[in-house]
Amino acid sequence: MKILKFFPITIGILCISSGCQLINSKNSLETIKIDGLKIEKSNIETIEISISCNKDNIQKYLQKGWSIQSSESSEVPCSWKTAKSSKDCNLKKDKGCKITVPDMMGEKIDYILEKKINSRNSK
Repeated sequence: MKILKFFPITIGILCISSGCQLINSKNSLETIKIDGLKIEKSNIETIEISISCNKDNIQKYLQKGWSIQSSESSEVPCSWKTAKSSKDCNLKKDKGCKITVPDMMGEKIDYILEKKINSRNSK
């Protein structure tokens, strides 16, 4: 009876411990090419960059050899202002009627960049 209670737990632990080797990361080994005695390994490095309200650009990454894999844009507030929640509100006397609302809207762009890193080993 004790064996039947611990059997599912034992199977679960074995599955989790053996499955750890199956997890792939973005910086994992991509290809291995064998040309004579030289082995070429290629790793791919991936980063995500967000640029909001045109405050920065990705030119410095592109100059370093990164390439754009995908990009997604969305509208976001660039600045905020304080406003009255109703017409009867007095901001100086009643601070509970003060709300913060977006002032200027802008664009946020999320880039996914990849860079191939080569390393060569000879035997």
